[in-house]
Amino acid sequence: AQYQVHADAIAEVFLAAVATHRGTTRDLVAEQFGQGDVFVGQSAVAAGLADALGSFEETRRALNAQLTDAERDLITVAIPR
Repeated sequence: AQYQVHADAIAEVFLAAVATHRGTTRDLVAEQFGQGDVFVGQSAVAAGLADALGSFEETRRALNAQLTDAERDLITVAIPR
């Protein structure tokens, strides 16, 4: 029973975060955004769960282009190769 309480609490945090970052409501996310299923690739884009497909490097470059020089100086990403 306690596991379900924790799972429900985590689900609420997730639903709220998705709603905030997708510009919609928590209830709409719960009703129309996959209901706990997993979407991969183009099916995630089609379902409104992702904006586009791309590599990590493409995403990093796009995000980096949106930063000011001061913001860029604050962020360090170390990726082991």
